[in-house]
Amino acid sequence: MQEINSCCCQDTRFLKEEEHTGLDKNSIVKIYNVRGMSCNNCAHHVTRALEEVEGVYKAQVSLENGQVELRVDKSVDKVVLKRAVIDAGYELI
Repeated sequence: MQEINSCCCQDTRFLKEEEHTGLDKNSIVKIYNVRGMSCNNCAHHVTRALEEVEGVYKAQVSLENGQVELRVDKSVDKVVLKRAVIDAGYELI
């Protein structure tokens, strides 16, 4: 298993995944916690990793909240999103 980056300002809250209706019938907004981010560069890596996943239209990371808000196609599986974030060195919860 890949090592997760350690972060001094890590948000350790474990919030449940939230799901909202998207702008069209094929997209939705999902919000996840991300562990291991400590700076804007970390947030950029997570954003880039998620936006490279097929079916992810937009990723917006909040470093302050330790979360990412995704606009995705309904067919995008959380396992694929988690793998992309792990490969970037972080953890999607």
